[in-house]
Amino acid sequence: MLTAATIALMIASTSPAQAQDAPTRVFVSPFIAETREATSIASLMSGFLRQQLDAHAELDAIGADEVGPIFDTSAQLYLDSCPAGDQVGCAFVVGEVAHAEYALTGSVDSAGDVSRVNVIIIDVLESRQVISFQADLAVGDDVVFADGVARILVAVVSGEAGRSADIRDTDDSASRATTQARRQAEIAAQLDQLSLELGDVTTLSTRTEMEIERPRFTIGDLSDRMDQEGVKPWERLDMKPREYLRYKNSSLSLRDWRQRAMGRQGQLILRAGLGAGTGPSHGEYYGLFARSDQDLNVMEAYSYQAVTSGSGYSVAASASYGILPFLEVGAHLASTSGRYSLLIDSYVVGDEHTLNDPELRSNSVFSIGPQILGVLLPTSIIRPVVGLDADFSVGTTITSRYGLPVAELDGFSRPTWLSVGGRVGVEARITDQIDLFLHLPFGAVVAGQSSQSTRVGSDGLDVQDIIAPPSLSPIYAGVTGGIQIRLGGKKAKTGGVLDSSMM
Repeated sequence: MLTAATIALMIASTSPAQAQDAPTRVFVSPFIAETREATSIASLMSGFLRQQLDAHAELDAIGADEVGPIFDTSAQLYLDSCPAGDQVGCAFVVGEVAHAEYALTGSVDSAGDVSRVNVIIIDVLESRQVISFQADLAVGDDVVFADGVARILVAVVSGEAGRSADIRDTDDSASRATTQARRQAEIAAQLDQLSLELGDVTTLSTRTEMEIERPRFTIGDLSDRMDQEGVKPWERLDMKPREYLRYKNSSLSLRDWRQRAMGRQGQLILRAGLGAGTGPSHGEYYGLFARSDQDLNVMEAYSYQAVTSGSGYSVAASASYGILPFLEVGAHLASTSGRYSLLIDSYVVGDEHTLNDPELRSNSVFSIGPQILGVLLPTSIIRPVVGLDADFSVGTTITSRYGLPVAELDGFSRPTWLSVGGRVGVEARITDQIDLFLHLPFGAVVAGQSSQSTRVGSDGLDVQDIIAPPSLSPIYAGVTGGIQIRLGGKKAKTGGVLDSSMM
């Protein structure tokens, strides 16, 4: 049951004073000095503007010193290391981190007895530049200029009233057009007023559709930093210049970057995949014997077993351990399917005969061996892979799948061989522990006996029926793809000044 006190509290909580909108948050970026003579006024410009913006109840101005870390570096350091020409993108990124609706940035140049100031207003929520304008300031004009900028920003904010509803209602194009027109009129009026107060204000652009691109650090920016005196940005982070370039363009926090840079070290890597290729995956058995026309005893028998090359499919798995960020050692195994050709026939000495056609059956080859893999660019999402392999392979023996009709046919021992080779490939990060991989293995058989043959008795078989075993092509190549899981790993060292800024 509602008491009188509760009702009064509910009414008070919905009073106009409580229902007023919170002030619009505006990030004011430090201004860039285009010349040495403009350094002094540029260093003061951010403070002037913040003070004047705060004089308007509808605005809440914040500076770089009030913004949290950007990718684990301070906002000020991030802005100081912003690539030349990317000040809008950098101010936009800091504005996002600051949860600001708008951002203000610009530059100052010297033009004789006046300072030429270029101001850019950024709509952070819509990732676009609203307007940029230029004004020439004489001595003592700074307060008038700052107040004029505040009024223009108020016009931008008030002209965007109802923006959220307009964005959601895509069919209300007429309403959006009216809002845009009202905002442009208010901005133009404030620019005209500022021009009257200062003498000349030039509107450079009102780009309401141009999206802001996030800044990228280039080789040129790196060269410029190398030529500057003092501690370099990469030295602060204990990085090499090229690593710093990749880090700046990675969108990763410093903590995440350093953890990725640890790569394979200390990790257990498990892989499973499917493959296809050409190599020693087929088998062949040929057995022929001749019986006496007197008592049908076996007079002569000839047989061979051979490993042959052909196309096949494989199931593969491996386990390895990372001893360095870019190097892992382990073992891999695979089962490869192929074809087994089987021909066993006989005839009576002196009879005319025709041999049967070979019977084709399935074959399997089991391989196991050590593996060394090197993974380049451990911090990248897509990483090149190179490696070395050795395989001890075991083929199929005839007696494991077929009973020989006579003892004179040899069952032979199970064929084995040794191959060495390598692989190249690529892997792509899916999560911090899971990757997809694609490898292209290749190599050659270097040892083992690919064929064996036996001849028992004499004067029974026709000469043309005693054929030599087929030779083995030693080269193999294929493709294997699948998923890999990385477990554990060495932790990156933390505790530096920049790392602790996130604690």
